[in-house]
Amino acid sequence: MEWDRSGRYATDPDLIDAAPGTFAWVPVGGVDGISETALENLPPPLQGTWGGKPPARRVVRLFPDYMRDYPLWESSTSTWNVGYTTGPELYGLSEELSGRLAAWQHEWETSICGLDREPSPEAVARWRAEGAELARLLGEAVADYADVEYLD
Repeated sequence: MEWDRSGRYATDPDLIDAAPGTFAWVPVGGVDGISETALENLPPPLQGTWGGKPPARRVVRLFPDYMRDYPLWESSTSTWNVGYTTGPELYGLSEELSGRLAAWQHEWETSICGLDREPSPEAVARWRAEGAELARLLGEAVADYADVEYLD
């Protein structure tokens, strides 16, 4: 098992078939410039959207933040790397729900949290009501494998 110069990993087919759902990632390629000590103490690679084993029950968080397309977040674990900020494609969400999530995020960034004026209480109430409904719909969409935390 070897690293390539870019540090990429490849799966070892002999280990993948060891048990259902088991993924074994091993480095591939040459080891020029990597010390023996470094090779002996490699951290396990993070796995996730390209493989790996998710936690038994995941938690998807719904909250807005600046410069985001979608208000979706999920913490990675040592065996499940989702990169923290996520999008609807990771969860297989419908186009309709994805569009509503994007619109809710955009509304927060442009109107609710705009720095040039205070939003009306009615606008904030509508935005929060839509967020609660989105959290409910998201919860239904991911109910088989995740819980949803809604942080408005």
